[in-house]
Amino acid sequence: MRDDVVSLVRDRAEVRCEYCRLSELDFPAISHQIERIFPKKHGGEDNLENLALACGAGNFYKGSNIS
Repeated sequence: MRDDVVSLVRDRAEVRCEYCRLSELDFPAISHQIERIFPKKHGGEDNLENLALACGAGNFYKGSNIS
């Protein structure tokens, strides 16, 4: 993923998980990840509207599911 897209998503989220709002600054050893809200296998794309900053727990829990 392009660096400018990653920066835009992180800035929009204010470095917080966009699901649970956990700040990445509270747990600096574990970086939040950019993930697709609608996964590629469900037709999701890499546009800003489909990308979210997610903590590891939120991203792992959701996986490739959409609900």
